Formats: sequence, structure tokens, C-alpha cells
Amino acid sequence: MLNKINYKKAFMISFLIILGFVVLLTMRLNDWPWPWYFSRSAGIVAYVFLFLIMMSGIMIKTKTIYDFISPSSAWTIHQYIGITLTIAIFAHVFSLIFDGFLNVSIKELFIPFISDFEPVFIGLGVVALYLFVAVMASSLFYKIKTPKLWRLLHYLAYPTFIMIFIHGVAIGSDTATPWMQVIYWSTASMILASTGYRIFHNWRQA
Repeated sequence: MLNKINYKKAFMISFLIILGFVVLLTMRLNDWPWPWYFSRSAGIVAYVFLFLIMMSGIMIKTKTIYDFISPSSAWTIHQYIGITLTIAIFAHVFSLIFDGFLNVSIKELFIPFISDFEPVFIGLGVVALYLFVAVMASSLFYKIKTPKLWRLLHYLAYPTFIMIFIHGVAIGSDTATPWMQVIYWSTASMILASTGYRIFHNWRQA
């Protein structure tokens, strides 16, 4: 039996994480173009938590995480990460509505490949958003009643990660910084290695 999530507590924790990241990123700035910096911060948080939810999902699937914590705790952590990730993604997207720097319209935020600014890379982010919504919806509605559909939709997490990785590396404001380079390439390498291990594990269990 999975632990029941205290959603009020989860949302508060997620909000404080994102708020703290925004403050750390902007505390040295002389002015506060808050939508731009908020979206930028939330995007980094979303990428990190996408990596975490991918890793926790792979570790649950291969059962390697059970060497450290119980199955119920592992699933609860996985769900908490998902809640934080969801908040960060929508904070990243909707804060751009108020941004006067990029001047991205609502239509450009939800229809892929029509943006005047980097249409391909913005478009990949939009497509990844819809894939993410499909994955989250599968967790909410399909896991118990139709587990095969849930499993199939969950595989969409892999193209989602690839698209978000390209989106971030190509047009992320902090991509050129050494610390962000470390984050991008270390997380991508770990996902690649973990995916290979998952494939090997599934083949061995077949």
C-alpha cells in the first residue's frame, strides 16, 4: 500500500524550494525583472526534478532503490518529486506570460514551433510539456484500471527528457556557465547509463 500524500504539505515544500532558488539567483541583481528570472529559475528547478523523477522511476523499476529505502517510501518520494516538478514546469511556462523581455504570447507558449524567438527549441519545450502532461495524467487515471496503458504512457518520459535537455542546452540563459554545463552533461550521462542498465535488467528478467 502506497503512503498517502499530504498534498498541502507537498505544495508548500515545492513552493519554498522554487522561491528559494529564485531568491538565490536574483539576490545580487540591482533590478527585479521578476518574470524573466522567475521563469529562468523555475526552468532549472524543473530540469533537475525531471532528472530526479527519471532516476527514481528507473531505480524503482529495477528495484535498486529498495536496498536503501522501503517500496512505500520510494513511491512516496517519487510522487513528491512529481508534484514539485509539476509546479516548477507550470511556473516556468506561465511566468513568461508576464515577461517583457522575450514578449512570448500565450499562443506561442502552447502551440509548438510558431514562436518568433527560436521556434524549434521553444517548440520542443512545448511538445515536451504535452508529453509530460500525458505522463502525469497516466499516473492519476490509468495506473490501477489500465496498467498497460499507464506503462506505455510512462515511456514518454524518455523523449520528454531528451526534448527538455535540448531545449535547455540550446536556449537556456545559464547554459554557458560552468555549473550549468556540469548539471546538464552529468545528468544526461546518468540518465543514459541508467536507461542502459534498465534495458539490461529487463532483458535479464525476461
